[in-house]
Amino acid sequence: MKSCEELAQIEKLINSGAKEINLSNQKLNNEDIKQIAALIKNSKHIEKLYLANNSIGDEGLIALINALDNDTVTFLDLNNNAITNRGGLAIATLLEKNKRLATLGLSQNLIGSEGINAIAKAVESNTTLKILTLAQNNFNDDSLASILGLVQKNQDLQLLFINTPKLTKEAKAQIKTAAQASPIAISVDANEWISKKDTASEQTNNANNNGDAKRRKIGEESSQVVRRVSVTTAYNFKLHEGMKFTERNDTDFDDDDNNNANYSGLNLGSKR
Repeated sequence: MKSCEELAQIEKLINSGAKEINLSNQKLNNEDIKQIAALIKNSKHIEKLYLANNSIGDEGLIALINALDNDTVTFLDLNNNAITNRGGLAIATLLEKNKRLATLGLSQNLIGSEGINAIAKAVESNTTLKILTLAQNNFNDDSLASILGLVQKNQDLQLLFINTPKLTKEAKAQIKTAAQASPIAISVDANEWISKKDTASEQTNNANNNGDAKRRKIGEESSQVVRRVSVTTAYNFKLHEGMKFTERNDTDFDDDDNNNANYSGLNLGSKR
């Protein structure tokens, strides 16, 4: 558990007015995150929250979810923690009511098929989530029907990472088949992306022919994601809204608005 001095520094960070808060790699446990969640609940400025590579379990996650009722966070990185099925069910409840979250990282946790099924069901009708990472969790073929339902029904999700060694080749083959008719770009295997034909490069070509600048931009960004992510696994990257991927660096942000803050031990760094 963090000392009083460390928690005071984190409180200062959260209250700094920064739009991005980076608390990754801080060995945060459930008790730590409960206290941090209480601070976040009262904030109205945080848009991106990085909590990857900690020891956050279900109890801490549930406290955090209760704090996210403020509907300001659009980006939540919980990759590589200790979240299990109970936490997965809580995430599903969040996705059913939250209308702001666009990027959610849950890779490298301990979520089994029960939790994944609940998340997938919630995402079916979610219209705001654009990027979802579920790779390297504990789900297996028992989640196949739920994943297929998500792929077939959701028309708003753009990227889905579900590569895990516990899915059989037969299950992966069914997901890949479904993905060919879906607008979602799906990673079933670490180095492979499957998506509907009329996306990425074809979307760019169509846009060029029609003079549609907005559609051309989306196509170009989609192409960039597929090109760069295909050579590595999702959890080695920091996900950014706007369909951009950059190599993970928890002490540096490449955003132009400079409204972010990073916590490293007792060294408080805030760019205003």
